[in-house]
Amino acid sequence: MELTKEYLVSKYSEFNHLIFDDSLPMIPIKLGRSKSALGYLKFRKHKNLFGKVTISGFSITISTKFDLSEQEIEDTLIHEMIHFYIYHNKLEDSSSHGHIFKKMMADINEKYGRKINISYRLTNTGELIPKGRKYLFF
Repeated sequence: MELTKEYLVSKYSEFNHLIFDDSLPMIPIKLGRSKSALGYLKFRKHKNLFGKVTISGFSITISTKFDLSEQEIEDTLIHEMIHFYIYHNKLEDSSSHGHIFKKMMADINEKYGRKINISYRLTNTGELIPKGRKYLFF
């Protein structure tokens, strides 16, 4: 599938409404050329003089280096939206793909028939295969 920024912005709005109850603000959605990640959430951390950390400058980037199906692109976008939801709501997860992330991912997969994972590996034929356990993506 040919990936466009307009498509991703449209899907972000759709999934924000359907899955996240319109709770996420619009952030920049970008196309990237990463060979190591299907997608990623980018942000900046700022620490004030008293050590308080704030996070800003959120954006989601989806790589164009992989020949992904529409479902894989959507699942990658939702994966990154889960990360954003956790940060936006200041939830304390045990790790990048911790308990909260995995619970949200499993709930979305079950409720909406998605196949969101934590990570994939690329075969010699260019096929993406989920790595290891049940919960996987980038």
